[in-house]
Amino acid sequence: MTRYAAGFTFVEAAIVLTVVGFGLSVAWPAYRDYKLRESVELVIRAAAPAKVVVEEFASAHARLPDSAAIALPFPTLTQLRSTAWVGSGPRGAITIVFASPNGAAAGRGELEAKVIVLGAAYNPVSKQVDWTCGGTRATTVSLRYLPAGCR
Repeated sequence: MTRYAAGFTFVEAAIVLTVVGFGLSVAWPAYRDYKLRESVELVIRAAAPAKVVVEEFASAHARLPDSAAIALPFPTLTQLRSTAWVGSGPRGAITIVFASPNGAAAGRGELEAKVIVLGAAYNPVSKQVDWTCGGTRATTVSLRYLPAGCR
């Protein structure tokens, strides 16, 4: 009687594991970067109500608010450590400081204690606030994690 072998040989299993391992070694850093970019984008989108408060103040007073003149509404996000408005005269900024990203131990996250600055400038001609995102020395988040409009 002839017996047929069933299953994988050791060489076949080693080849499959090598291919899977190589694929994961390429995909994991890209996935990690994607998740960090997603966190940054979420926080920038969460700043929209704060921008509205600044714009309403500027519309009513024809200037940007001073640092203590307004309180910024920000949702409670696990990615946020703190937010603040810093301004006087025609220029100001919303400063956002990141906490550890989801699941990262304190001090070990790529965004831990990094800062994004959303700059504001009051335009007296158009009577509107012109916003800039990142692009300053105060923004410490790596450029590769910032959305395209902030680079």
